[in-house]
Amino acid sequence: MKHYTGIFLVIVCTFLGTAAQILFKLSSNNAVSGQHSLIDTILNPVLIGGFIAYGLSFLILTIALKEDDLSTLYPFIGLTYVWVSIVSPVFFASDSYSPLRFAGVAAIVAGVSFIGYGGKSGR
Repeated sequence: MKHYTGIFLVIVCTFLGTAAQILFKLSSNNAVSGQHSLIDTILNPVLIGGFIAYGLSFLILTIALKEDDLSTLYPFIGLTYVWVSIVSPVFFASDSYSPLRFAGVAAIVAGVSFIGYGGKSGR
């Protein structure tokens, strides 16, 4: 049962990492416009939310690594790219889906699945 706990925690980390990346992108839209001072940028609640999401992800990953092998769990971090690819077009009109992006996402999912299966079965 140990594998399932570690894998579950790492998948939670990927959702938090995705949230952090989306929040960073949202906060950068305000910072780049040049209308805000450095202090306003640093105190931006959206940016702070991104740092909090990454911090929580780090803490949960640390707990997960106590549960299982690094070589089994770490490939699941690749799912962050999958979630960002799926979610980013919802938040940003300039992001879009393409057949090549879909193929890349499918390759990541397949690779994570193989590694996760191999880690659980001991192969």
